[in-house]
Amino acid sequence: MKKQRNIMPFEHALQAYVTGRGDVAAGISEELEASFVFGQSINKELPAEKANKLLEALAAELSKASLGTMVEEATVAKQLSDELVQQRTGLTPSLLSAIRSDLVFTNSIPVKSLVKLLKLLDLGIDSALAAIKVTFDKLQAQNKTMALGNLNFQPAFRKGVIRGDFGKDLSGIKSDESFLYQNEEALTNYTNRLSELYTTL
Repeated sequence: MKKQRNIMPFEHALQAYVTGRGDVAAGISEELEASFVFGQSINKELPAEKANKLLEALAAELSKASLGTMVEEATVAKQLSDELVQQRTGLTPSLLSAIRSDLVFTNSIPVKSLVKLLKLLDLGIDSALAAIKVTFDKLQAQNKTMALGNLNFQPAFRKGVIRGDFGKDLSGIKSDESFLYQNEEALTNYTNRLSELYTTL
């Protein structure tokens, strides 16, 4: 016997409206219905308690550290030069700059180099994984925004990381390749490998 689907009260009301509409359509014009619907008073004020909760949630979301923020702050705190970081991690100047500016999909960074960077900066794996997710979400959101308009930059990835100044032009990046780094499965595979190497290297 076919299991009956649970129908929400709103669906019942909508179904009743649609099926019964034909019976009353002759006596009620669409203009009259529209004037009735749009003529109802609407409370435009958001309750203070709900507004405060929304602001608190927004503040908590904005306060989450990205990978770039963590790397930048730790580098400054430890007073490490870019040259030393590059020498100890094997990262190129352009890629290190991209990491610190959150302009590169983390799962396109050589995983061993990132492990070396995290350890050099004394960044724990748990906090690093959380920051990587923040960066990933940020770049995905930027990519969606950029897909709606013709902008001069987009999130980078390791292949052809830079052409010109990061702050002005990333036109050298091929957008048709970036999809390799923009899905959750690729990120999960990368972070799993990152966690493994963090404990063994």
